[in-house]
Amino acid sequence: MWAINRRLRNYGFQVDRFPKTGLLTELISEIQRVVGHLTPEEKVELAYLFDGVSAALRGGGDINSQLGQDVWVLGQLRNIASSNSAFSYLEIGAYDPIMWSNVELLRKVIKARGLSVDPNPEATEKFAQKGLREDFLEVAVGSFSGQVEFVEEGALSFVKLTPNTESDTAGVRMVTPQELLKSISHIDYLSLDIEGGELDVLALWPWETHAPKFITVEHNNRESDKDLIRNIMIKNGYREVLASITEFESWFCKII
Repeated sequence: MWAINRRLRNYGFQVDRFPKTGLLTELISEIQRVVGHLTPEEKVELAYLFDGVSAALRGGGDINSQLGQDVWVLGQLRNIASSNSAFSYLEIGAYDPIMWSNVELLRKVIKARGLSVDPNPEATEKFAQKGLREDFLEVAVGSFSGQVEFVEEGALSFVKLTPNTESDTAGVRMVTPQELLKSISHIDYLSLDIEGGELDVLALWPWETHAPKFITVEHNNRESDKDLIRNIMIKNGYREVLASITEFESWFCKII
């Protein structure tokens, strides 16, 4: 939520005026003043963020995401508790089961189940330690099948897309989105964060069989990728939401 707070400051929202036990009436008044800068559509979507924060507090979950992706999705699902259908996710680019996770809050509050994917062996160990080994797959996802070179840089780790043909070079397995989804029948939320490979995944995504309700895509402010990502999503029946506050990501809802 730090990025949202920073953007609110840019609008003139005096975040630091309100301690955690501050006066609710003053906070509400300040929020009302700030939302005057937003479009009607953004105001609706911003309300989902607040709904999600409230649901997280009621459910006893921590907000782990960097930009509020988890509470935005949770806010969209206010009625999920009364639903008989389980909520499913696919997290491509997992890194850690807790730190900066877009799905841990969903696992905690609404018992969401799904698959987290990352080529980093350290991530495999972290998920196993949290009892999530069966919900994790150590593999890269991209434009072709084969071995690729993995570059370890912590949370910013990535794969080089040139196929790895050198036997003495450490590599990881890459699969296409179609291969990854063979054993996955349904996805409600897709979190895509693979440090530059997002466009390749979306370009090959089988939209006719797997169209998640909600998608968050990191682009790290690469303007060309950002525009191409938006074009792909609009073409496949999605609308972008909260573009003025999502910083280095783009968020999309399926148009129903």
